[in-house]
Amino acid sequence: MTIPPIVQKYGIRVIADILDVTPSAISQWRKVPLSRVVILANALQITPAQIRPDLFTPETTIEEAAQYLIQHDPRTRARATRHLRKKFKGETVTIRRVEWQEIQTLARAIDQNSTKKSLRHQDHKSRKTVCGTKGV
Repeated sequence: MTIPPIVQKYGIRVIADILDVTPSAISQWRKVPLSRVVILANALQITPAQIRPDLFTPETTIEEAAQYLIQHDPRTRARATRHLRKKFKGETVTIRRVEWQEIQTLARAIDQNSTKKSLRHQDHKSRKTVCGTKGV
């Protein structure tokens, strides 16, 4: 089994400390998981393409990688939803998809390390309904 080049370059223990996981979890990777790319790129001050050249071009910024992550990683959506549920607890909130994506990016930065159970959200065409209640 081969480990990713970025892990070989910086070492398993360094990557594990950055991500707050065990070194044995890192040693099982064949590729760096998508959910970890933005965190590593920020911490190591490198481009996402250096971590996952199969997904990102050399010109890709960390912000663009975060947008890609939001669109393609269901765990990221769950974290953002959980963060919003805590923040707006019981209030009815309806937002547009662009606003939802921006909030998810911020929630990802705030809540990087929680990976508990997934939460569901309702999708109504171009709007997302948050907090389990239907918006206006």
